[in-house]
Amino acid sequence: MTSLAKKKNHFFLSYFQYDLKAGLIKRFSLYLLPIFVGAAACLLLLEDIEIREGKDCTLTWIDLLFGAYRGCDPYDPLKGVPFSPPFLWISCVFFCLIPVLQYPYSDYVLSGKNIFPRTKSRKKWWFSKCLFSIFSVTVSFLLQFGTICAVAGIRGKLTQNTSSFFPAHYGLQNSGALGAKMFFEIWFAIAGLGLLQTLLTFIFKPPIACLAVLTFLLAGAFFQNPFLLSCYAMTGRYFNSSLLAYQPVTAAGMVVLLVLLTVLVTLYGVIVLERKDIL
Repeated sequence: MTSLAKKKNHFFLSYFQYDLKAGLIKRFSLYLLPIFVGAAACLLLLEDIEIREGKDCTLTWIDLLFGAYRGCDPYDPLKGVPFSPPFLWISCVFFCLIPVLQYPYSDYVLSGKNIFPRTKSRKKWWFSKCLFSIFSVTVSFLLQFGTICAVAGIRGKLTQNTSSFFPAHYGLQNSGALGAKMFFEIWFAIAGLGLLQTLLTFIFKPPIACLAVLTFLLAGAFFQNPFLLSCYAMTGRYFNSSLLAYQPVTAAGMVVLLVLLTVLVTLYGVIVLERKDIL
């Protein structure tokens, strides 16, 4: 590795280490939000299941994952039923994105005055923010789902048995592979939304980016469309054969959409930063 390449890697690693300290450690109080939402979501989910299945029912971690991030069926005007937003799912996803909403932009304002004039390395700074966005959303999602499982365990509702009624509702067998598939698809979809939100904060500033993400979540709940990333964060959309017959939402489609989104956010973010007047 040449000295120039080492210097470039040093700048990138320095930025990311700084992001971990300033965006995660110093702002960890924000990461309590997905924890609180996870606890509330678990209690609401357990109450709903106890009403339908009885107080003696127990859940696997796959049931908890399926139930908390199930979402809803898209609106169908032919059914004559008013659209009811899935507030539980919206809250779970939205509050995984909140901790990373403000930090990249506020650090951008600081970096514009102190770092960019000296290093001229906006590109590496932006790449670090993209990586930090993914890392932040990952931490939020793990904290949230870990809290859901912990609360269910404290309530005596978590079991390691293989019986499960959420996947069974869709004619599926409960298995670790099924749970892993759902877990990674939800994680990747939320991470993609986090990247998009980070880009939007630099184009429109954080409040507008926040409203835009909420709009994307509502659109994903209202419509079934393989080009809406929020649809991939709903477990109920993966296995509903009546929906998949005309608008497939598959793991392969999500990977393609996520790759395209990552490339778009990364490249367009560089263009936006290069054109911004930060002084």
